[in-house]
Amino acid sequence: MQTAFIMETIAIVVIHVVRISLMIDNRGKKDSNGFALGAIYSAMVLACGPITGACFNPARSFGPLFVMNEVGSNGQFIMSFAPFVGCTIGMALYKQFLISEELEDELEEL
Repeated sequence: MQTAFIMETIAIVVIHVVRISLMIDNRGKKDSNGFALGAIYSAMVLACGPITGACFNPARSFGPLFVMNEVGSNGQFIMSFAPFVGCTIGMALYKQFLISEELEDELEEL
């Protein structure tokens, strides 16, 4: 269970860093942003799918368990927090190491 949580968290960090750099920081060509994001998401699903089930969307994994009343009996409740933890870590890493000067100035103005 712990390995699956860590693996999904790392996959979400990678997906979120790519998403920030392409969609928010405007790096790369505008025409290929969707393809690049889809490719990295697909790669993470292929890497994590056999081991963790690749439940990167907590609503998709938590919702059916809630309806079937199996939330407490399954470890998915813990796995539902992996996307939130991964996005937070990805945002912090991007802000610390990869943010462009333009985006940093824009965020300071807010």
